[in-house]
Amino acid sequence: MKILDFETIRDAAQSMDPSIWYDWVDDALCRKSEFLMPPKSRMSQADGDYYNIMPAMYKKDNLAMLKMIGRHSIKRGEHRSTMMGDILLYEADTGILKALMDAEYITTLRTGVVAAHSAILFVHGGADNWPYWFGQYHDGLLCNLDEQIA
Repeated sequence: MKILDFETIRDAAQSMDPSIWYDWVDDALCRKSEFLMPPKSRMSQADGDYYNIMPAMYKKDNLAMLKMIGRHSIKRGEHRSTMMGDILLYEADTGILKALMDAEYITTLRTGVVAAHSAILFVHGGADNWPYWFGQYHDGLLCNLDEQIA
């Protein structure tokens, strides 16, 4: 089993061309129907703290994943983010845990890249076409954006 902490993930991401992140998001969104993604669960706690639990499976690559994100108020003297998370990555057909990964950096990158992806779609789709292309996009039909906007 591999353990990938925040620094390892950050260093790997910073050594990549950011267009790779965009391609990953575009590919995942275009193939969204190929993933088994039950609704996320939420466990609420006092003072607005919570855990969100998000399972997913990708049969094609024999992967099952569980992402758990938590928001917790910082206690006096603590030096940490209020939002933290972890990802457990399994071999789907055996249940063997393959990796434990910090989810904070991955989630931050994914959020930013999805926002950029959505902005590009909006600019090239036009506000008047928003309901049309938004519906197609979520049905996995708006793929290979570069070819469509060229």
